[in-house]
Amino acid sequence: MSAPIDVSDRPVGSVSDWGRYLLNLTGPHSHILNTEAGRGNLIIGPASMGKKADLHVAPDEALNWSAFDPFSTPAGSPWPRYIDYHGDDSGFFDWSKHRKIEQFGWAPA
Repeated sequence: MSAPIDVSDRPVGSVSDWGRYLLNLTGPHSHILNTEAGRGNLIIGPASMGKKADLHVAPDEALNWSAFDPFSTPAGSPWPRYIDYHGDDSGFFDWSKHRKIEQFGWAPA
């Protein structure tokens, strides 16, 4: 398995290849994101969700939503297109003012 790629300094929409990426989601290099072809959604939630969540965060943890800004689909749309988030951080409201999201599901803890 290849080492994850740090995308923290990459421009908006510049990462469209599928792979393993380091994210500064809750701190420097706090998470590894695995992307795969044909998948436009992302599920974020507590560790108790197990494999149902792509990224695990504590319910009360503040998230750096702009960590997803470098990602795009091969066609150029922002990725992830659909996000399901299980937690209490409402920072995605401000983030979504400048970043298109097709669908966002939120289940506060």
